[in-house]
Amino acid sequence: GRVVAPGDLMPTALALAEKIAANPPQAVKSLKAGLRRTLDPDWRDTGKWAITEIRRLMQTQDAKESAAAFIEKRKPVFTGN
Repeated sequence: GRVVAPGDLMPTALALAEKIAANPPQAVKSLKAGLRRTLDPDWRDTGKWAITEIRRLMQTQDAKESAAAFIEKRKPVFTGN
């Protein structure tokens, strides 16, 4: 987080929202769920969830697209699959 002038708040927030939205939708959803899980004091359970979730995400089409785009030096096109 950072502090911005009141007049810069909306443009700064929109820029951050666009940056987040450019990521794979399933990964963003998992990140939000993971952040909520950090409130749970059972770190073992959270760790198990994270490992399972990472494995699931790595098998998605968006993960394959991300790797292909990196190798091909192009911007990825995420579909949410």
